[in-house]
Amino acid sequence: MDSIRTTTHISRFLRHALLSTLAGVLVGGCAGGGSVAGRVHPPSPDTVVQAWPVKERKSHAPTDTARVVQRKGRFEPRVLAVQSGAIIEFVNDDRVYHNAFCLAPKGRFDVGRYRPGQVRRASFEHPGEFEVFCELHPTEILYVVVSDERWNTNTARDGSFLLAQLPRGEYVIRAWNPRLGSATARVTVPAKEPVRLHLRG
Repeated sequence: MDSIRTTTHISRFLRHALLSTLAGVLVGGCAGGGSVAGRVHPPSPDTVVQAWPVKERKSHAPTDTARVVQRKGRFEPRVLAVQSGAIIEFVNDDRVYHNAFCLAPKGRFDVGRYRPGQVRRASFEHPGEFEVFCELHPTEILYVVVSDERWNTNTARDGSFLLAQLPRGEYVIRAWNPRLGSATARVTVPAKEPVRLHLRG
């Protein structure tokens, strides 16, 4: 029993030391800019964090295709942040047919019904928050948060987040959750300390 307690204590110590070192590196940034690390309260895996430069700059085209899996009557992830113009792949990883559609005027699409193992795609051209539904499963909802900027991320389950490779300058950092609301903070990159955002739910 003593050996188990000792091992657990050492593991916790190493994990704390690693996280502390990583946080120092992230906050410190790099020569050409830096990263913004922080935490959102209360923590929720359905929260996204975005960064907008205070001074307008030319936006970069999205480089990746986002993926959403439909499984066991839900979208995974349930909330997704992407840059405007991005393509989202809807993957049916279930044993039944699924569908994905949006009725918002600036995000309207319908991929139709598709069978297990198939993939459908849709693009989001305009900034905003969009609700995506499944025609066959009324409780299945996906929230897509679209921004003109490429600095978007989902928080971890403990509310922590990292926005990497931001050029030097001032930014507005925004956290958004479909149930808990939103919160913003203004930071200068490289950031001197972690950002804390408290949702207004």
